[in-house]
Amino acid sequence: MSFLRPEAKAKLRRWGEPAIMAGAAAIAFWIGVGQALDKDLFAIGTFAFGLFFAISAVASLIRQIAAGSSKDAGPGVVTVEEGMIRYFGPEQGGITAIDALVSVELVRSQDGPESPVFWLLRDELGRDLAIPGGAVDTERLFDALGTLDGISYQAMLDAKLSDTAGRFPVWRRPGNDPGTGPAISGS
Repeated sequence: MSFLRPEAKAKLRRWGEPAIMAGAAAIAFWIGVGQALDKDLFAIGTFAFGLFFAISAVASLIRQIAAGSSKDAGPGVVTVEEGMIRYFGPEQGGITAIDALVSVELVRSQDGPESPVFWLLRDELGRDLAIPGGAVDTERLFDALGTLDGISYQAMLDAKLSDTAGRFPVWRRPGNDPGTGPAISGS
């Protein structure tokens, strides 16, 4: 028998790692500041240790955002290899080259902090690849997109923490305006 509600367990499971890292950083900073008053070399080491934990906490939080949560659970699997991003879902999927991307957005389709978030990748031909935030191995997508020059981690945070539906541009290739691309004519 558990003393915690299922919703509380889910929150602890999701945010537990960043909270522990932030707590460790706060304790290390507190010890470091206390020791700094003595101007001890130990204080510098403790401060550096605390800084490491703070950076780790932020990295952990960003990874949580990229990987999604149980509420974001979506079907499918993401693979990344040799510069190609592949998404295989039960009804849809696609492949795009990282070098061919012109924009990356996070999209929240409904209002509310617990609504699903998905990635929207657009390539040079104007084709969109939509990937649910909770798809298996979504963290690989985060690692692959981290190579794009000028990617906005702040936009990722904004999308994940937003209460309203909308599109959150994470990256655009320099020189590409939103929504533009070559016209594709049907034959």
